Amino acid sequence: MRFFSKRPYILFILPAFIFYTALVVYPIFSSFAVSLTRWNGMNEQIFVGFDNYIQLFTTTELYSQLQNAIMNNVTMILFGVFITLPLQIIVAYLIYNKVFAHNYSQVMTFSTQLISTPIILIMTTLMLDSNVGLINHIIENTLGRQYVRQWAMMPELGIFPVWLMMTFSGFGIGMLFLVGAMRMISNEMIEAAKIDGAGYWSILLKIILPQIRVTIFNLIIITYIIMMTAFEFNFVFGGGTGSGGINNIYDTQALFFFRVAFGNLGQVGGTISANSMGMGTTIATVLFAMTFILSALQIVFVYGKKMED
Repeated sequence: MRFFSKRPYILFILPAFIFYTALVVYPIFSSFAVSLTRWNGMNEQIFVGFDNYIQLFTTTELYSQLQNAIMNNVTMILFGVFITLPLQIIVAYLIYNKVFAHNYSQVMTFSTQLISTPIILIMTTLMLDSNVGLINHIIENTLGRQYVRQWAMMPELGIFPVWLMMTFSGFGIGMLFLVGAMRMISNEMIEAAKIDGAGYWSILLKIILPQIRVTIFNLIIITYIIMMTAFEFNFVFGGGTGSGGINNIYDTQALFFFRVAFGNLGQVGGTISANSMGMGTTIATVLFAMTFILSALQIVFVYGKKMED
């Protein structure tokens, strides 16, 4: 009791620390332990060391699927950082400057965050449908019937439809972070820039962006984590079987893990693989390592630079 009386903050931290350790930290280490075994989730675990990792990166079928999944993750990250984030900044800046109907625009943009994943998937599927879809209806009336396509299953589009749905779902929350950061900037600084002759977009580039750079870096980190762990949109849009669609065009690392560990395809084919959980947790560990290490490096870089400034 004397120990806690001198450090009362520990009593506030301890419950969350216990739950976080039990529900997050322990499963991470236990998953790594499972990845070192040959196990299908039911029979006895057989310790095999790093054989699963060697097999993952040397077996042609597994490695090709892993490469495809990583490329899809990276593609969505690049789309999110270089397309979604700039659009969020522009929309946030317009709302910050109280353009016409800015309150309505803010509410409507954020409202997409409240729409559930199945609803977004149904809306997107209907829009892309070759028979009743809105997109094909517009194309048919403007360009002609010969240009109508089944857009939802076109390999040429790749992961783009999934990224579009994820962007629609999460656009509003990132925009609100940016609006909040902009409203914390001193009005005197903005007014002084206007007096000095700074234009509308010059204020954004030279005044606003440097002041909210930490928020922008945080959104980049969040985008990286979300896109690296993307699963539900890919899973349902690909048919709900974990296959990732035609030629695995919607595959991601999380979906690849699910397919190997729990899917009906087993490890590289068949029904229940003799090493489904062992190989599945190996893929999950690789995903965790990639997400954690790069996110940690970004955090150290951002906040290290902030401390230096």
